[in-house]
Amino acid sequence: MKPRGIAFISGLVVACAFSFPVAAQASPSAIRNGGYVMTKGGNPTNAVEFVIGDGGTRITQDGADCVPSAASVAQGVTSIAQQDIPIPEPLPGRISAAGNFSYSATVTLTPNDTQSNVSVTTPFSLTIHFLKPKVVVVGRTIVATGTMSAPDACADVVHFRLQWDPSARL
Repeated sequence: MKPRGIAFISGLVVACAFSFPVAAQASPSAIRNGGYVMTKGGNPTNAVEFVIGDGGTRITQDGADCVPSAASVAQGVTSIAQQDIPIPEPLPGRISAAGNFSYSATVTLTPNDTQSNVSVTTPFSLTIHFLKPKVVVVGRTIVATGTMSAPDACADVVHFRLQWDPSARL
């Protein structure tokens, strides 16, 4: 009887040793719920912010603003206007297990969005990569990077770095 018990115990140890690395792989749950805000610097009228929910798997609230492009200014948008990009809340899709998210669509900025009498229709794309730092200091640690592009509305592709702020709400 003792040999069978030892075989069972050693089999259990081997099974645990091989399953541990799988359990330690990155998962969306490593992404914290709460607000993600842009770091300071760059053009202050370009802004990207998010609220993550559903256990770190979905972008439940979002906001994106940019400086008008030359093409939209030529159509009558005020050159100093901060334009709101109308993207859905929540954003469709889920954050991947690797921490990646992308969204693209054609969006129409209304006169209210452009702060003028002009509507602008543009292709829009957003890509985000959520980092998984071992230690996160609120308001300091970069936890995500990405790009936002709306070429017919925004002056430039917006490259951003986000910090986690659990109290941030849009």
